[in-house]
Amino acid sequence: MIFHQRKKLKFQRIFKFLLFFGLFLLNFQKSTGQAFIVANSTSSEITKLFHDSPDSFKIQKDPNDSSRLLNVFLPSNFRHFKQFIAKVADISPDVEFPMKDVNRTFLASPTDSSIINIHGLNAGHQYSITIYGRIEDVNRTFLASPTDSSIINIHGLNAGHQYSITIYGRIEGDSQLIKEESIIMDPLPLDFHGSHSKIHTTYHNVTMKTLKPEKALQDTFRVEYVQLDPPKRYPILDVHDIQEQRDVELYLGNLNPGKDYDVMVTSLRNGLPSTPWKGIITTKPLKPGQLIVQEINSTCINLSWILPAESGADKFKIAYGILKGETDMIKLEVPYIKQQIDLCQGIVPGYTFIFAVIAEKSNQISDPATISYTIKPLPAENIKIEPDFGKGKYKIEIELPTKTNSKIEKCQITVFSDQLEKNEEIVKVEEDGINTVKCLTYMPLTPGRRYEISVATL
Repeated sequence: MIFHQRKKLKFQRIFKFLLFFGLFLLNFQKSTGQAFIVANSTSSEITKLFHDSPDSFKIQKDPNDSSRLLNVFLPSNFRHFKQFIAKVADISPDVEFPMKDVNRTFLASPTDSSIINIHGLNAGHQYSITIYGRIEDVNRTFLASPTDSSIINIHGLNAGHQYSITIYGRIEGDSQLIKEESIIMDPLPLDFHGSHSKIHTTYHNVTMKTLKPEKALQDTFRVEYVQLDPPKRYPILDVHDIQEQRDVELYLGNLNPGKDYDVMVTSLRNGLPSTPWKGIITTKPLKPGQLIVQEINSTCINLSWILPAESGADKFKIAYGILKGETDMIKLEVPYIKQQIDLCQGIVPGYTFIFAVIAEKSNQISDPATISYTIKPLPAENIKIEPDFGKGKYKIEIELPTKTNSKIEKCQITVFSDQLEKNEEIVKVEEDGINTVKCLTYMPLTPGRRYEISVATL
């Protein structure tokens, strides 16, 4: 019995010795991401070391600028390493300088930072980011702000580039690899609202031109567009980027005139989408046709037109005025559902007017449809007949409306005798004062016979 107890006690002592010896020799390492256990550490110290394990380091795109800024989140308590450094390398395939970024180094100290922000990345580029112990800074070193010790701002990355990020920790003058990741920065969208952009529309086509973002990388430009009213969806259009070209031109065809289109353009890099550019683009409406002018009375007319059924419009713009007149054109608008209008303002009998109708849809207008029409002049107001013995004829004097009330250039005077004899003359208007005019002629009429005289103003 005593022998068995001594044997059991001896076995327990040997087990404790082996366990302590194993803890003394243990050094856990991994090629990509390591956790370190130091000799003579207590169990609580061993637990603290795992705060510096690879899972404690997170590399994420900044939500405020996922195209140019990376954040490296460090452990909240640096139990093992005294310092962390992030190395960033542009590993975008098939990209050469000057498009390709230079290597960059970013430093964080455990006394004032738990986050390394890597920004200034290029859209669509792929980067390799390395975080390691103290090394020479290739480009710039950014320290945490005293007011926010959890962030270090690192700029200069480019949208769409692929970066390699490697994390190293410093231990007593030595640098140890902790973690390595590869991240592609979000591509940037095209900006068709910019000063270097242009959108040209016709009845059935839209051409969109702009410049690509500086140093940004993308594989494809994806165009999605929908006709709004009536709804009509078009196939998705993928346009492959040509890296050597600075400008981009997108073409949308087979559209309908006078329609609004909801257009969305997204840049893609290795399947990673940018935030889309969105806009409403309107095609040019067709011009109205079949313009007709009908007189309502001497000072009012009715103007009507027809818009082709395949064209859309929100409203019509009307302009009219005296042809070759000195006064400004009268302008007004009517809604789309109304395709005729009565016009009385500025209508003066006897003048030739020009009428123009334009269809408008959003910010696009059609070519003008025009028609000219001469308003009938007012009739003569009075006819006077008296003999002129000196000439041996009868003087026929026609009193006409004033020049402000009607424009009259000539009078057509027709005389029928009781013998059905016809005598007709066209006489030019004469001035009879500042604003009055008249027509005057002499005809060889026979005394005692009956005559019927009519006057038409021209």
